[in-house]
Amino acid sequence: MQISNRFSIGVHILVLVARQEEQEILSSEDLAGSIGVNPVIVRKVMSQLKNSQLIQTRRGIAGVELTKAPQNIRLYDIYQATGGIGADKLFRYHEQPNPNCDVGRTIHQVLDEHLEEVQLAMEERLKGKTLADLLATSQEKIQGIEN
Repeated sequence: MQISNRFSIGVHILVLVARQEEQEILSSEDLAGSIGVNPVIVRKVMSQLKNSQLIQTRRGIAGVELTKAPQNIRLYDIYQATGGIGADKLFRYHEQPNPNCDVGRTIHQVLDEHLEEVQLAMEERLKGKTLADLLATSQEKIQGIEN
């Protein structure tokens, strides 16, 4: 299984929440408009982020806030909150290699070690990047467009 698009949706939500002005109230419809998805999907991802204590909402009142400073929210936290990779691994295998072929019989074992190493490296990189890093990059891109 590959990484769900809920990861990128979660990142998008958190960047929007971090950038919001104090008096601004972001509803799931507002967030969905920026992300380009149905508000139901936004609410599902927000529920995951809330369960992982990355955001807080108030019942009956529109609006959402970060529970931590952006520099304390790692991309890995968002990845985990939104389901990570799930029960499977990042890379999918072809289901039925030929067991009568030397390569077919061993290919999964050959790939396992190397692809697991790649997945772990990716996860380590996510641990080293924060929401604050994304906010800085976002601001640079926005300023580049405005100039």
